[in-house]
Amino acid sequence: MSSAAPLRIKADRFLFPVIFPVSADMAALRDALREKLAMAGDFLRSASLVLDLGEWQSVNAQSFATLLQFIEAEGLHIIGLRNAPETLAARARAQGITLLHAARQAEPEVAPEPQAAAPVPVQGALVLEQPVRSGQQVYARGRDLVALQGVNIGAEVLADGNIFVYGRLAGRALAGAVGDAGARIFATQLALPQLISIAGNFMLSDHPLVGQHEGKSVSIRLQSEDLVFEPLGY
Repeated sequence: MSSAAPLRIKADRFLFPVIFPVSADMAALRDALREKLAMAGDFLRSASLVLDLGEWQSVNAQSFATLLQFIEAEGLHIIGLRNAPETLAARARAQGITLLHAARQAEPEVAPEPQAAAPVPVQGALVLEQPVRSGQQVYARGRDLVALQGVNIGAEVLADGNIFVYGRLAGRALAGAVGDAGARIFATQLALPQLISIAGNFMLSDHPLVGQHEGKSVSIRLQSEDLVFEPLGY
């Protein structure tokens, strides 16, 4: 997907997908949203989402109201708002939408003087000795996650770094949960996982690429916002 796409939707470590409108062309936004919903199948059906206006080229009250109308017309529910100017933040509050970040400032902020970064302690990977079962969610904050006995359907593993699954990957796996586009997912047996995501760029079990690699050992990485599957050597 190119950077000129009118709209993006990403999975998020807070469990709610985030929708990023970009284009000022409302018709293009509507078409892109419908295309995304068709691709996502049940994953986004009647979903609650966060709306991020940080990249939107049409930030004004009228466009905001129109955007909310056609999002809701598609059966989606906006529960949170990020990166909005104060005028739209006030409107969102009136509609019961939660503000998740401080409003975007009208005037540019003065950048603080650079300071030496504090040393970050190195953490080893979070190693899961038991299978991750349906209904379980495990998050490896600031490190890799290693699942030695697989991830069952209905289970979810998240990591800020890489995810290694030694066994069946059938549930949800979200690597690079805070935006690390260099993170990867490794699985010795890809078993039609419900969702795989790297830095918010996701793919569902019904995508043809997932089906093509069912039962195989794969490495999954991100390239220009597309997920790329590569066979592992065993």
